[in-house]
Amino acid sequence: TVDDVAVISALVQDAAVLPAEVAFDPRARRLVLLMNRYRWEEKRPAPTRVRAALRIEGVLKAQRRDWPAEAAATAAIPHVLDLLAVTVEPGADEAAALALTFAGGPAIRLEVECLDLVLEDLTDPWIARVTPAHD
Repeated sequence: TVDDVAVISALVQDAAVLPAEVAFDPRARRLVLLMNRYRWEEKRPAPTRVRAALRIEGVLKAQRRDWPAEAAATAAIPHVLDLLAVTVEPGADEAAALALTFAGGPAIRLEVECLDLVLEDLTDPWIARVTPAHD
């Protein structure tokens, strides 16, 4: 549901994502993002991050906006995207749409059959070096 997407969005806010670790498989109709997720839900005794995967199923169409160039994505010092939000938007025909918005302008828009998202933590947490701050 839309409420579930809002919960997932809150959990992935400020996740660090490398552009090369965003994969769309049109045959499987799946988009997967690997990320270092800031654990907003668990800040004691110290703020932590965890390696996580966000899988979105039933993707009919994927579009990127202001995406970093491939050369920048594989550079010695990679471009890191800061995931700000995952939101539901009106889609074409009967489809829904999801928007993944990153700091500084990059975005992904997905036309989806239904809202089918899975967020899974893959590693044990580690101490976060930086706590995200918002104006």
